[in-house]
Parts: sequence; structure tokens; C-alpha cells
Amino acid sequence: MKRVVVGLFALLALGVGGAQASLVTMDFANAGGDGYQLSSGGVLSFDNLLVTSSSNANDILGYVVTIGDLTINTASRTEINVMGMSIVTYGFAVDTAAFGVWDATQTTQYIAGTLTVGNLVIVNGTGVNLDADSDLSDITGITAMNNPTAQTLLDMAAAGHAAFSLMLTIDPLVNFDGLIQSSGTGDGPTAGSIAVPEPATIALLGFGLATILARRRR
Repeated sequence: MKRVVVGLFALLALGVGGAQASLVTMDFANAGGDGYQLSSGGVLSFDNLLVTSSSNANDILGYVVTIGDLTINTASRTEINVMGMSIVTYGFAVDTAAFGVWDATQTTQYIAGTLTVGNLVIVNGTGVNLDADSDLSDITGITAMNNPTAQTLLDMAAAGHAAFSLMLTIDPLVNFDGLIQSSGTGDGPTAGSIAVPEPATIALLGFGLATILARRRR
């Protein structure tokens, strides 16, 4: 269902006056220490994540990104092989976690939301991505708090949803799938990105959808 919605949005963005969707992006990564930790119980926790770049607001650089713990469902493991690549997929016991953006001292929260994750995907043991489908429905229930002045944060709150992707960097000598199956522990760097449509783009998509529905009624 998610991919059908994405296909519809893409069609509208291209079909209304030849317009293309405009995105606001925010990148983040760990700064000092580890970005993620994997416990023996399959719990992924995240720490030390800071905003490293923004497409339209440099004043949020150094802001803190927080992500709640996620528990991997080890029994959900599936594996396929494509052109010599092993692709292992896991689901999560609970597929939601709190998401937040805070000031550099982590005393004032500027954005609150709910992260809904899809799958943990492991390619050839060490290429690990979390929910890298970029379907603009991963972070929902976004609200702006404490009158933030950064335009990116306002755009995120106005959009009400955002795409989310996260990459875990694994030691090349360690197989992450093997760690999970053996109830092992691990940690390492983390990098991710958030993309949201600007409010004008959302209005454009809504207009396109209304036009299509009107034509169908005729």
C-alpha cells in the first residue's frame, strides 16, 4: 500500500504542469562515540547523532537527533540471493519509536514525531540499512515545539510526515547477520537522512489529486 501511494505522488508531481517535487533535506551522523549499539537481545539503540547538513537552514547544524530503541525480530529473518549478493531482511518486534530534534545541549526539544520503520536490510553481511525506502511516510505526527526559528524544522512540522533512511557502518570483518543470529553485541558509526516535501509541493500534489478525482466523476 505504501508503494502505491508513493507511485501516485510521483505521478502527480510529474503530471501537474510538469512540476517536480521539491524536498527539504537534513543529514545527520554520530559525532564522537558510537552512533548505534546492538545488544545481545537484538535491541538497537542510538546515541551521539548530530545534524551535519541541511538544504535550507544552516542554523540547525549541531542539533541533536534522537531515535528510540528498536528491537529486531530475529524470527522474521528472510534471505534472498540476487546476482551473487546475499540480501537478508529482518522486521522489528515493535515498528515505531520516538523521534526528536533538540538543541545542541539537548535541553530544548524542537521537533517531536513518531518513527515508523520498515525493515533492517543487510547486504553481503556488512551493508546495513534501516528503512531506506524513502517513501515520505516514515516519520509521522511531527509537531514543532518551543517556537523554533529554523525554517527546516518549520517545514518538517508543516509537512506532517517525512522520509527517513539510516545506514549502520559495520566492521568489514564482522557479519551483522551473524551477530544477530548468535545474540552477539556490536556498535559503530551511524549516518542518516530525512527528506520532507516543502509545503508548496504538498499543495500542488493536493491540487493534482483533486483534478484527477474531478475528471473521474465526469
